[in-house]
Amino acid sequence: MDRNKRYHSIAAKLTILLVLTLLAIVVATSIFNYKKSFNDLINEYIQTDLALIDQNSQSIGNYLNQYATLSNSLFLDYSFTSNILFNRTDSASILENDNRLKQILFSNENILNLTLYTSENHSLYSLSRYFSSRISDNSQIQDSEWYHKMENENLTYVIDPISKRVDYTYTPPLEKEEDVFTYHRCFRRNPKGEILAVLSLSIDPTALINLCKASKREGEEIVLIGGDSIPFYSSFSENFSLSPHNERKGYYYQNFEGKTYLVLYSQIDNNFTLNKIVPFDKLNRQAMETALPSSLTGGLFIAAVIIVLLPVITFTVTKPLKQITKIIETMGDADKFPKVKVKGNNELALLGNKFNEMSDKIEHLITSEVKAKLAQKNAQIVALQAQINPHFMSNTLQSIGNDAILCGHDDIYEKISSLTDLIQYGYRADLQMVPLYEELEYIQKYMYLQKNRFGRRLDFYMVIEEGISSCLIPKLVLQPILENSIEHGYYDGLASLKVTVEAKRKDNRLVLTLWDNGKGISPEQLSEINQWLSLYEVSVNMSEHIGIRNVFMRLLLIFGRNVSIRCESDLYEGTKTILDIPVIKEE
Repeated sequence: MDRNKRYHSIAAKLTILLVLTLLAIVVATSIFNYKKSFNDLINEYIQTDLALIDQNSQSIGNYLNQYATLSNSLFLDYSFTSNILFNRTDSASILENDNRLKQILFSNENILNLTLYTSENHSLYSLSRYFSSRISDNSQIQDSEWYHKMENENLTYVIDPISKRVDYTYTPPLEKEEDVFTYHRCFRRNPKGEILAVLSLSIDPTALINLCKASKREGEEIVLIGGDSIPFYSSFSENFSLSPHNERKGYYYQNFEGKTYLVLYSQIDNNFTLNKIVPFDKLNRQAMETALPSSLTGGLFIAAVIIVLLPVITFTVTKPLKQITKIIETMGDADKFPKVKVKGNNELALLGNKFNEMSDKIEHLITSEVKAKLAQKNAQIVALQAQINPHFMSNTLQSIGNDAILCGHDDIYEKISSLTDLIQYGYRADLQMVPLYEELEYIQKYMYLQKNRFGRRLDFYMVIEEGISSCLIPKLVLQPILENSIEHGYYDGLASLKVTVEAKRKDNRLVLTLWDNGKGISPEQLSEINQWLSLYEVSVNMSEHIGIRNVFMRLLLIFGRNVSIRCESDLYEGTKTILDIPVIKEE
């Protein structure tokens, strides 16, 4: 056969057509697999790192909240706050405040320095781990930016970004060498009143920086943004501008100096946002390094199949058609071929049918691979969702409650659920004023637990006027008085202690009345209690009825003299405690 006839033969045309078709399939399949693998890897990276940075942001929030809890504990100390409120300067009060501040300083190794500024006399009390405490007359603090912000925006606290520590005991203020971030917590007479004092904690930022870097890999940057969109901490050497966002967590792409970056973010409860900045070329390179080898492997495998089959096909077309059919039937179940258009009913048509069968197998293999990758991705998501919840105690109690249900002890489950709600309500340090209905729900659960303790020996009633449930009252103001009634109300011969809570509105006043039929208070003690209640002072000799004393101090600190408490009691006939506070409606 001469050269022209050889080029126009069926075998030659079939070989050329098959080669071109298979090469197109190899290229298309490789490109498809590469793009799909690339996109899957990018999405997997985003979802995995978004979950990690979200978990990391919660850790940062918990870390910052410990300083809120620590500072709140100081201003909830009635003795400390009364010294500030009444501007006590006697040696006993000064020593008491000094010891309390030292407890705060040495309770956390990250606190390097603290100051207490009182606005009335511009007194600055400074205490550090390296120097003795000292008191100075200093009004410069009121000129600082954070003080103006706290005062003008009626904020409870302000956290300054990481910077050099400022020592206000010098004039002008002296900048120290050590890096700190500062937590400023103010104390007011009432939620919107003037600032009476400010506690400032200068904190070593090492632990916070380590928390920020927990999810950082090589080539990635971390930026912690404060509530005013000001960088609190940044590992980025450039002035990278971050876009605002309303969602709690998510991601977006941003161009900066000609480069594209992936920005992952997660908002923290206390108005902070943790951002992770990843250069897209790094992400692209990582995905390419993973996706390209697998795509090339698949392409090379198909190319190897082509190389093996080409001489076979070329050889078979020169043989009788039965021999070609026999060879194709032998190899068809194991090899991969694309689909071709089938015309006629000859041996070539049979060859096309076999190709189509093998193409179906390729589709099945690709589908199986996709399902396997989706299953792997879902398993990773489930694993992330199964990580430990930081509210360990509540979750543990809930788990015990569930076990009780499984064992048929529904009553135990109710008790545990009530205890869990009490713990969560008590741990909410962000609330100072709560709606009346929330406080009533809390004491109902509290009395439910007490009822389980005393059984028929305790009865509890509530009489609440309609339309006042949304009025705001200080949190945990009723429970101490109820506890007093239970602890001191029982006496021999009392069959059942009856405790009643009544709430009603009288003009612009909210009147809360708590009474019981218990043991009562002696006339001498009753006179003493009502005397110091009327004088708006705390008696240092009061060793009993601590609940009334603590409630009165809290109301006094919040409302000033715009509040009254009085007690009425007869021995063995019961006690009535009446709280009269301003009506404040929930906004």
